[in-house]
Formats: sequence, structure tokens, C-alpha cells
Amino acid sequence: MIDLTAEQRQLAKIVHDYANRFPLTEDGDAQLLQGCYDYMEAFKRVRDSTSKVQMDYICQQYPGYFRFCEMDGANGSGYC
Repeated sequence: MIDLTAEQRQLAKIVHDYANRFPLTEDGDAQLLQGCYDYMEAFKRVRDSTSKVQMDYICQQYPGYFRFCEMDGANGSGYC
């Protein structure tokens, strides 16, 4: 089991829940991007406070977080 803080889990779930509100379509992606600014702080706090192993775990457990990560372009940085 990967150790995550309660804050990391909570913030990852907030981003996950937001991203899952939109369909997995181009229109859904556009809707996600329109409101993503409000969730960027939570996203960055998780990303900046986790190791690669922890981030891989988060992306497996919270596919909405992974989707947000892909939309942010963080996938190219080795995270997600």
C-alpha cells in the first residue's frame, strides 16, 4: 500500500470528482478545461507533494485525476 496523506487523498478526490463530471468526448474535454482553473491549486498541491510512485498510484485510484493530468500536459513531465 502506498502511503498518502489525508490531504493528498482529499485533494486528488476533489480533482477526480470534478473531471468525472464531463463526458469522455472532445466537448467534455472542452468543458473540463473551461472550469479547470478553480481546481488547479488542488491539482498542483498533489503533484508537487508526491513521488513518482505515489503519483502513479493516485492516477490508478483516481482516473479523473489522471484525466486532469493529461489535460494539463503534465504527462510529458514523467508524472501520470
